[in-house]
Amino acid sequence: ALRREANGLRAGLVVEPTETDRLVDPGRCYGVRLLPLLLDFGFDVCVLMRSPAREEDVDVEAAEAGLCEELPAEDQGRLTVRRFVDAQGLDAALQDADLRLVYSEVACDARLARLGLTGFGLDGLELGPAGAVRSLERLLARARWPFYRRYGRYLPPAPEQEPTHEP
Repeated sequence: ALRREANGLRAGLVVEPTETDRLVDPGRCYGVRLLPLLLDFGFDVCVLMRSPAREEDVDVEAAEAGLCEELPAEDQGRLTVRRFVDAQGLDAALQDADLRLVYSEVACDARLARLGLTGFGLDGLELGPAGAVRSLERLLARARWPFYRRYGRYLPPAPEQEPTHEP
């Protein structure tokens, strides 16, 4: 029943092309295979991948293909990859992707909130079968929560430069 609720909801993952293995290798993401987990939970997933603005030693096409290779054939159709070049492109891609959740390692990610998006992190995930059920319930509650979709546009604009947390 919970997987049916997640069906059709899209979660977003933002990644550098050199870091796509973080989405599928538990050794690179605190023990979690995040992309397969979200697909197993029933979510569609949109990976937003930065395309280098200038020629770098990064094969974006290979990184994208590598993600698909890690997934069972039946899940590959539920994965989309969008590319962006800069911060403005990322904002546009986030807004255009019809996302209900976006993974962030920043608690209360103001950038996502201003875009009307709800973030989630690994802190909401639990181990084991019962933990998986509770984790999916939490993700669905966040996906249904309309607060940022309704009021994100009223949040103050981002400061010109993010403050540092150095003493």
